[in-house]
Amino acid sequence: MRGVVNPLTLRQRGTVLMFALVYLGLLAMAVAAVSETHLFQVRITPALEARLQTRQKALGLIEQWLTCLGLEVPRGNPGTRFLTMPGCSHLEGTANEHAQAYLKILSDDGGIPPRLGEAKASSAIHYEAVRYEVVVRASVPPAISTLHQGIVVLAPRSDQ
Repeated sequence: MRGVVNPLTLRQRGTVLMFALVYLGLLAMAVAAVSETHLFQVRITPALEARLQTRQKALGLIEQWLTCLGLEVPRGNPGTRFLTMPGCSHLEGTANEHAQAYLKILSDDGGIPPRLGEAKASSAIHYEAVRYEVVVRASVPPAISTLHQGIVVLAPRSDQ
């Protein structure tokens, strides 16, 4: 009876073979999906890194400007732009082909938010309000970022 094959054994072998093929097919599709995603991620990563670097550079320049100004109120008519500020000579070296920054006066003693206007009007101390913004444009090829940081300063009005 060596020549007789049990049909149950053949059926079991076929089932195991079918499950193995399905498993290998699913495994191959998973590997292909992961490898394609990884390649796409490698292609997109330099652009995201450049965007992050430009934003960090721009925020750093804004921080330098605001640190240099401190509590000093910039003087000038609305629309006046300052490429550097007196006493901030270290800011002159920050402008180059990859980063530009300037301070722009938006309004003086007007155009402030209503809540600050009410506080200013009801105060016994005479305040002057100045709205200005620091604008920074930074680039790390291929990315370019432009940030506007707006500031409102209420300072006691000098009697001079």
